Amino acid sequence: MIPVRVSPTAYRDLARLADFLDLKNPRAAHAAADAMLDGIQSLGAFPERGRPLRSNLRELAVVYGRDGYVIRYRLGATEVFVIRIFHARERR
Repeated sequence: MIPVRVSPTAYRDLARLADFLDLKNPRAAHAAADAMLDGIQSLGAFPERGRPLRSNLRELAVVYGRDGYVIRYRLGATEVFVIRIFHARERR
């Protein structure tokens, strides 16, 4: 298992996505945040599970609701670094 670090920007993304859902359904917002955090934690055990984009950049699809979320991260030799988190339908 390798360490997983999360950028401040990715933490803000998580809060933004949860806040958006919270306006309509607080329970769903909590469940979505849990799904994203579970996805992030899983990268420590399975760092190559996301699809490769280029060189050491990868994306992990997190299934939740109709569309889900995307965790973009860098895979290094000694750690995983989460850069951003997006809703699957969001432009990125």
